Amino acid sequence: MSLTSLLKVASSPLRGFLAKELPTTGRLRTAFRQALPASLDVIAPSVPEGTKPPWSTLGTAADHRLRLALTAQAARPAAVMAGIELAGRTNVTTPQTASALETCGLQLLEHLQDLAHLHQLEERARPLARTLDVERDIARACHTAALFESVYRRPDPHNSPLLRQAHPELTLDALFAGVPAYAVDDLATLTARADTALATLRAQTPPHAVTLAPTFTGSEDVGGADGDWLADGTLIDVKTTIHPDELPLADIYQLTGYLLLDYQDTLNITHVGWYSARAGALVTFTTPDFLDLLGARHPLPVLRDRLARLLGHTPSTEQAQPDTADTSPHPVPPPSPSVPRQQPSALDADPQPPADVFDDPHHLRRTEPAPTASPPRRVESVHGDHHYQLSLTPGPQGQSHISVLVLAPHGEIISSIEGSLAPADLQPVSDLLRAATQLDPVQPAPPATPSAAGGNAAARNGQSWTAEDLDRLAAHHAAGTDPAQMARQLGRTERSVRFKLHQLGLARFPGEVVRLPASRLPTTEPAYSVQEIRRTHPRAYQRWTPEEDARLADLHRQGAPLAALVEEFGRNEGAINARLGVLGP
Repeated sequence: MSLTSLLKVASSPLRGFLAKELPTTGRLRTAFRQALPASLDVIAPSVPEGTKPPWSTLGTAADHRLRLALTAQAARPAAVMAGIELAGRTNVTTPQTASALETCGLQLLEHLQDLAHLHQLEERARPLARTLDVERDIARACHTAALFESVYRRPDPHNSPLLRQAHPELTLDALFAGVPAYAVDDLATLTARADTALATLRAQTPPHAVTLAPTFTGSEDVGGADGDWLADGTLIDVKTTIHPDELPLADIYQLTGYLLLDYQDTLNITHVGWYSARAGALVTFTTPDFLDLLGARHPLPVLRDRLARLLGHTPSTEQAQPDTADTSPHPVPPPSPSVPRQQPSALDADPQPPADVFDDPHHLRRTEPAPTASPPRRVESVHGDHHYQLSLTPGPQGQSHISVLVLAPHGEIISSIEGSLAPADLQPVSDLLRAATQLDPVQPAPPATPSAAGGNAAARNGQSWTAEDLDRLAAHHAAGTDPAQMARQLGRTERSVRFKLHQLGLARFPGEVVRLPASRLPTTEPAYSVQEIRRTHPRAYQRWTPEEDARLADLHRQGAPLAALVEEFGRNEGAINARLGVLGP
């Protein structure tokens, strides 16, 4: 059964798991409604009187149109190709009709590609919505693509609208002509609304940072599951309901299921949310806020581990050794073994430490795990009211997976740390931790002061970065402003500023710096400096001028290679790519 089917069954173990682990769906629904526009202007299709709108087909067509606006990869959607293949099987229709359907489907794929290329639908420098005549052509193609997809999505392909009207003489032009006028107008109207509603997201997310129909490590555990799209870490589920403020339980559980099925965080999902196409409203939450609103009693890695165990997940060979040629915009790290449990079968039970552990406030004990292929080593201790568990599990390629859990007296997980290290790195990391506990306490930061725009220093933390924000960030960086000061100026946290600088290619990957005693520090000078970089890239870290922006956009449109742009502007590849992402060409 698919994820959607499993969630429809109230008595299914998956529904029971979600209801137990994430019980406060009402809080999330309230937060979602508060984030919607105060006055909802919902678009409804103008169907003829007595006609029931084909909601599923209309919704799928809208999804295809939005994908074309994000990245041209949508020109060959996998679900449509699967529908074409299924429609072309002689056991579904007669051989002659099957052949006609397959021919139409293949022609449709070519037509979608031609539309995407001819009108440059993913081009960020142009509006999402094109002229009305162009939008109507695209609408007919997207509606037809939705018909082919319905062959794949429906439990019985014979009940799909496409197969009910198929015949041996069917042509693609006939399919286009059969798309109702109200469906064409409806999709053109939804596209015009998305032009405004998704403008910020498109400006901040270049096509290469978008993954369409993302699948998850645990997708096969639920008979197949894919999301709508992942835009630079933000997982979005598109809805075309005329009642967007209702947010049914099934929609909440579906998005939550996607998040939890990414067992090993291979997609690096940082935000989740919904785009209500008929209301033109995009509502997102950070993953910690999302889980907090749902009343999660455990951190995300633990929830994913429990769900994997519930679904009987067994990593496949492909998952154990990811394809190095993967073109996903997010790096795929090697999988890490999940947090070991003393009673794997007790999926819904909180981890309970033995009673005798709490008798001695500094008791240290070792427990022997059950025999496994790679037996973990576990160390437990108790200090005061807190119970600590550290598990080290040997993994592939010499890596060891480490997880640390901090539990309250009744077994509730308070916090956790998880990651992988090579054996040679264990001792140095241990030295770092020991050194960190011996440092002078960090002085508290001065109280937050209102920024120029008003509010607290981190008032905008969690909000999307606009092109103006990125310009200000680059200007501060070029002026040598400290990241902490940048954070106060921009209303962000310092961590958010450091990560955005890294994403733009302006700084190394951020990390907390703990200095060891002087005798342990390296004696050589670091090779990384602005002066040295400017020997190769004279304009590195300087603010972009309007003239440079216009010149960069023009050369990029002309197809100038990246190496030529690097030479032309005296900046490195990361800076060129980052600026193109800001400009949106």
